[in-house]
Amino acid sequence: MHIRSSIARKEAWRNARRHSAAFRAKVTQEAVKGEKTIAELSSEFGIHGEQIRQWKKRLLDGLLGIFSDKRKEGGKGRRATRNGYIAGSLDHSQDRRLLF
Repeated sequence: MHIRSSIARKEAWRNARRHSAAFRAKVTQEAVKGEKTIAELSSEFGIHGEQIRQWKKRLLDGLLGIFSDKRKEGGKGRRATRNGYIAGSLDHSQDRRLLF
């Protein structure tokens, strides 16, 4: 029985649909709007509801990274200056050429 289940999994993987980024963005945008239920979106776009939930979660988790402030997270964010120095990870407190 183990052999059959592994063959079935390979067949399912081979038949899996690949969706374009534009399609995923459209479905996820509709899910975030909240005007329709996941079940309605699932029916409308022909996608399983769990897939829509995963895409929505991935989007919302990614938003946190967009708006995070690297300076408050230990100063590991880097920014380029006019002189070509990179400030952030190294201590350049005595270097007067850096722009802050």
